Amino acid sequence: MRPKKKYAVLLEQKPYKTFDEPPADDIVIDHSEWEHANYIIKQTLQDFELHPTEAVEHYSFSGLPFLGWFKTSLNCRIKHQNRTFAPHEEFEPTMAAINAVHMLQDLLKNSGSINPEKAKVFLLSLQLMLGILHSGYLPEMFSQELKRHKHYRNGPGAASREVGEWKIEKACKVLEKYGGYWGYKSLPYGGKTPVREEIQKAIKAKDIRNVDNIIKKIGTKFKGKN
Repeated sequence: MRPKKKYAVLLEQKPYKTFDEPPADDIVIDHSEWEHANYIIKQTLQDFELHPTEAVEHYSFSGLPFLGWFKTSLNCRIKHQNRTFAPHEEFEPTMAAINAVHMLQDLLKNSGSINPEKAKVFLLSLQLMLGILHSGYLPEMFSQELKRHKHYRNGPGAASREVGEWKIEKACKVLEKYGGYWGYKSLPYGGKTPVREEIQKAIKAKDIRNVDNIIKKIGTKFKGKN
């Protein structure tokens, strides 16, 4: 009989995690798992605080903790779901998580290297997420936030927001006649007065200062795009 190769013996001793099957405990995190993850996050944050240059070089090459693992496990999970024709409610969250990982990997870098401040935001967010999962308050937290969101979208302020958006839209249509926001800005002061008065009539504003505030809001949007 041929002797077993070294790696085959090792695999028998300790099964290799392939991610082909969902974890038995799903998203439950026990205290020892949380302690281990929290320790790694704290050590990595300390690296960026005490040795930022070396940390950038190291983590740009090796990747931030857990991010590569997330990507590997989620890719394996989606393959398993495809093979087993998983229902949409299982497939959709996995795809959303995969897309988020890809976006995070791009956002965390500047010119190919890890940005230390962005890395800290990611690590602290991960620490928060793991703490919430371990605390067991996740369903309650989502329920409360959904109520707050619905109140914001449908509450007393909703009508006010709609009116504000309507006024901005009307003002933009007037500005289009004069070359848009930048065309208006290039007008001499005396040339701006008729435009402001036309906007005042269009939005039915009693005070011309309301027009100035709306033009400032429009300007902020345009400046943000440049």
